[in-house]
Amino acid sequence: MVQLIKDIKRIGDGKSVTFGALFDDEQVQDFYEALIGTLKGAKKKKLIDFPGQFLLKGQHDKVEIILVEGGKPLKERKTTPLSAPISPVAPGMTKVAFRSAVIATKFSSSFSPRSSPKRNATCAGISNKDIIKPSDLPAILESMPRWCQTTCNGVPVIRYSFRAKDFASAMIFLNEVAEIAETEGHHPDLHLTNYREVGIILYTHKVKGVTPLDVALAKLIDKINVEPRVKR
Repeated sequence: MVQLIKDIKRIGDGKSVTFGALFDDEQVQDFYEALIGTLKGAKKKKLIDFPGQFLLKGQHDKVEIILVEGGKPLKERKTTPLSAPISPVAPGMTKVAFRSAVIATKFSSSFSPRSSPKRNATCAGISNKDIIKPSDLPAILESMPRWCQTTCNGVPVIRYSFRAKDFASAMIFLNEVAEIAETEGHHPDLHLTNYREVGIILYTHKVKGVTPLDVALAKLIDKINVEPRVKR
């Protein structure tokens, strides 16, 4: 959290910064694997303030993130973009993607934060020595029948795919995964094709291999109950 405050002061005016400026900063992109989760945690600790609970790139770029000291924001908020109705499609976003984002927002209200021993874990302390050998993965996956061992662009990964009942069910599931990923500070590659074909690829991007972080996240994803699901 100390680094986040330093970055807000460095990029902004010393008291605040826009989400877009913070998100696009190269140093921020290199340092934080879960910036949105970090912002959410800092707001909960009353270190910063911004409207709403989540900030989305493109939609909330102009939202001010204001530093808080002694329980009070360091400046008054000039604008509250989150209160405005969402209508325009963000630059670079197709109408289909925009519709998916709106549907995702619709379903997000049903989520509840999860807890686990690895809550708020990040890849900061992960190194190549933590990579699970491909020869050891089959034994680990025996207790995780939904997941299979494969490769993606030459990188060992674990993969889970299924066909959801419909598009809405697929989006509910993916948003549940997003909620868990933000809580854990570790993120999978998510795929949605043919409107209900869901695919999840897990590996630790920093070391280009499967680590215990991926196994732990896969087990949390397995607890999501979206029926029916047909494995592909």
